[in-house]
Amino acid sequence: MGIKKFFGLWLTMALLLSACNTGPKDDPSNVLSAYYQSVIDGDFIKAYNMHTEAYKQRNSQEDFSAYMNTLREFTTLSGSKVEKIKEEKNREVEGKKYRRVVELSVVEQIKDLVSNKETTSNYIRLVVSEGDQWMLHRDGDIKQSVAENLAFIGSMYMFGEGKEVNVNEAIKYYKKSLEYVPNDGKVQNVLASAYLGAKRMKEAAETAQAALVNAKDNLSLSEVHNVLGLIAEEGGNFNDAKMEFEKAVELNPDNEYAKTNLARISKNDK
Repeated sequence: MGIKKFFGLWLTMALLLSACNTGPKDDPSNVLSAYYQSVIDGDFIKAYNMHTEAYKQRNSQEDFSAYMNTLREFTTLSGSKVEKIKEEKNREVEGKKYRRVVELSVVEQIKDLVSNKETTSNYIRLVVSEGDQWMLHRDGDIKQSVAENLAFIGSMYMFGEGKEVNVNEAIKYYKKSLEYVPNDGKVQNVLASAYLGAKRMKEAAETAQAALVNAKDNLSLSEVHNVLGLIAEEGGNFNDAKMEFEKAVELNPDNEYAKTNLARISKNDK
């Protein structure tokens, strides 16, 4: 065989081998197991970098770390079990086609710091091939989740569940939540309630009015009118308070707090 023919055959074989290369060779479960270990270790930068480029374009490293740090205020991850379900080739995920996509079942072992109980959560996670690596794919924008976590921590301080009651800390976390999702009527309403608890009446009234604008349904509106009633009552405006409580009950006849407040102020009005 001539040297030219030999190298031509070698090049052909190399191209064939390259065409057969379908991405990473290691077990896709490994990247997910490594991700959960990074979360347990608190290495959120490493955990973030295990995600796809599409995820990183939607979510910054700072927001990812904020999500993980807030989550740790009320839960801790103690372990995980990962099992492969199925693998597909050339599957499209969120408008992008990946050569290999693997679905994995995950069981997380979690300690709920509010109830002080061990629990488990089950998820389906996707791992996709990007070049010669397996990467974790997750949907969505994480800002909403950060906002929800911050609001939950605020309520822990507000109601003394998992934290010592501290209305000023509650206010701080509710305000941080609204920095991520500014027009969340439900968070605005609990912030107004926290301001009321701190006797910051002007801020309570202004925030409750903002919540009234952003409330999305009758149940939410009922909660806001109940808080507006409490604010009016605290300020000695009993007629206004009664009207607000009546409106709250009208919007949601099952609002027991508003019904109790209405009964109390009606009794005192006699």
